[in-house]
Amino acid sequence: MARTVKAMRAAIAAASHLDSRRRVTAPLRAVADLCCSEPAFTARMVENLAGISKATAYRTVDALTDAGLLRQEPSIKVRGQKAWVVPAVVKALDDFAERAGRRTFGS
Repeated sequence: MARTVKAMRAAIAAASHLDSRRRVTAPLRAVADLCCSEPAFTARMVENLAGISKATAYRTVDALTDAGLLRQEPSIKVRGQKAWVVPAVVKALDDFAERAGRRTFGS
C-alpha cells in the first residue's frame, strides 16, 4: 500500500503542475493520505482530516475529480453526502483480492 500512497502523491503533484498557479497544498496532501486509507470518502472526511472548511474540501475534491484522479460514485451515499473513490486504489484492492483468493476458516 505504501507504493500506492507514493503513486497517489505523485499523481496529485503532477495534476497540480497542469496549472502552474496551483501547488501541492495541505488539503491536497490530506486527500492523498485519505485516498490510500479509505476506498471511499466524503468531503466531510476531508474537512475533518485536514482541518479545512467545507468549501475548501469540495474545491480540492472537485479539482482532483476534474484531473481524473478521483471519481464521484453516485451509487454510494454516506448520510446523504456524495462519496468519491480513487479508481487506482479500488483496482489495487480488487487485484489483491483476486490474487489472495477465497479463504475459509481453518485452511
